[in-house]
Amino acid sequence: MDDALPQDIEIKNFIPHPQYRATKRTRYHDIALIELAKEATFNDYVRPACLPLVDDNDFQQFLSAGWGYPPSEPSSHLHRVQLNRLDFDKCFEKVTREDYEEGINNRTNMCVIPSTDDIGNCAGDGGGPVFVTHPEYPCQFLIVGIVSHSERVCGTKDNPAICTRVKLYIDWIQRIVWN
Repeated sequence: MDDALPQDIEIKNFIPHPQYRATKRTRYHDIALIELAKEATFNDYVRPACLPLVDDNDFQQFLSAGWGYPPSEPSSHLHRVQLNRLDFDKCFEKVTREDYEEGINNRTNMCVIPSTDDIGNCAGDGGGPVFVTHPEYPCQFLIVGIVSHSERVCGTKDNPAICTRVKLYIDWIQRIVWN
């Protein structure tokens, strides 16, 4: 995705979820809304996405995109990765228990791993989308998750990324956006 260029836009308003809380290595209710100071310019890489009205359990494969980077240096290229949902019990087996004081909540989180032996989401990808092609409108996307964190710098088959499930926050999003 070499021709994708970032758009640096100031944030006018930042609204974290009222139950957001961070611990040593994890975050709970890790979702926020931002209001931009000016409109983004839509192009092949920047466009509106739909909120999921269906349960994200209907999806097992996802895409994610971000400017995150492996340990050496920040990326100058937008990266896209294909992800698979990791069964919650298998995910919990792979994460370090002491980093998750309250555990990982299956209701508010999902675990994803790269669908190939490639690396997954990396440092700097937090807050990025986890999306699927809209089932009824193939030219649009559904944002089903938001990259929250992983235990290491980059996600791998053995190191899942933990994502916030968007569907559970739809009422909160709509209250903020439409009021």
